[in-house]
Amino acid sequence: MLFGIGAGGLLATIVLGTALFFGIRYFVRQYQKAKRQRTYINLDDEASEVDTPIIPRPATPPTVNVEPNVIEEDIENTILPVIPHSSETTEPIVEIEKKTIITPQQQAADRKRDSHREFVMQEFLSTERSYVNGLEILMENFIIPLRKNPIQYGVTVHFVQSNFGQIPIILQVNKNFLSQLEQVLLAGVDVEAKLSQIVIKWAEAFKLYTPYVNGFKKSMDSISKEQSKNERFRNFLTHKAQKLFEQNMRQSQLQSLMITPVQRLPRYKLLFENIVASCSKNNSQMEEQLRNALVSIGNVTQYCNNKEQEMENVARMIELSNELNKKDLIQPSRKLILEGKDIQYEQSNTRLGSCNLFLFNDLIVIQKKSTWKAPREIVIDSDVMVEMDEKDDRGFKITKKQLLSSPDSPKTRRRANSVRVNVNSPRSKGSYLLRVTCTNSEECAKWMIAINNTIQAIK
Repeated sequence: MLFGIGAGGLLATIVLGTALFFGIRYFVRQYQKAKRQRTYINLDDEASEVDTPIIPRPATPPTVNVEPNVIEEDIENTILPVIPHSSETTEPIVEIEKKTIITPQQQAADRKRDSHREFVMQEFLSTERSYVNGLEILMENFIIPLRKNPIQYGVTVHFVQSNFGQIPIILQVNKNFLSQLEQVLLAGVDVEAKLSQIVIKWAEAFKLYTPYVNGFKKSMDSISKEQSKNERFRNFLTHKAQKLFEQNMRQSQLQSLMITPVQRLPRYKLLFENIVASCSKNNSQMEEQLRNALVSIGNVTQYCNNKEQEMENVARMIELSNELNKKDLIQPSRKLILEGKDIQYEQSNTRLGSCNLFLFNDLIVIQKKSTWKAPREIVIDSDVMVEMDEKDDRGFKITKKQLLSSPDSPKTRRRANSVRVNVNSPRSKGSYLLRVTCTNSEECAKWMIAINNTIQAIK
């Protein structure tokens, strides 16, 4: 058959077969190259889509299988995967933000606290309105008529001014405070912060309550005495109270209206304590602002209380000065600390019976009940000591360091009917200025603590 086709046909057949062989081999090689390229591209794509750190490929390159008939230049054109050096690969850093997880129970508790805080703030506003309204009723129905014509009701101008003179000042302060309070609470924007600001701002103005609070008891006594002896004044108060009662006013009596300023400052403190207690634990800034306002209100309340105690102390000092017939008892820096009635005592181991004992911040005054003569006193200084009576847990002894170290010192040093240092007499069995027996151990402890505190304050 081969000889039948001739030489030209044979040559054409050889050329065609050779071309077909190399063509098939070429397409096979291209297919292998494309397959290898797709494999590595897919590996890279998959690695980029995964969030976990990229694991570097092995440093040893994969083996390339080359058919025996593949020529050397084809091997050089083969595309191999690029393998990074191990030192160039770094593991990515993943930062996790810490978030506070609030449970549904906590959210419900916060909503409850927010609701309670809103209720208390509205109560703050409503009670302030009621308070200011009560002061206006007091002014219009009682104080203004008395100030216009005191003679008509049988009282003096001094009586009206001394008992009611502070009310107009307090009313004006609280009317201005109420105006700003309404602006903040009714606006409903950043309420807690603004409420704290205005309370701190007005705290100093609330110190104007001090004279009224301090003189309230005295004013009540003065009004009660005037009411008992002055029929016109009594009829005036009764008529006004009846008129207010018929108008369904909650407070109609003069005394019940006058006590409201005394109660208002403690009421402010109580309201703010409730507001602070209802703050969310997750809002520390709000809680701090409200606590600052609470501290301001507490300081004003304490200031008024201290001034009231000082006034009462001065009044009692004046009474004692007259009772003890001791005109030099009142001194600018002297304060009464403690007093006791019918206390058993002795000096220098000599039973002297019952006495009234008064502790001041610089001396102890002993008023003997047996003779009611001029009282004796012990000056308190850094040498004074107080100790429990070893024979009786209801008693204590007051002595001086110099008595313990110098038992032969002079018996007494007197000045103006007062024993400044009372040293034991020759028949004494101990060295002390005063030995006191209280009714029980609790009272004894109270006296010892008070005397010790006084001694430490002097040191």
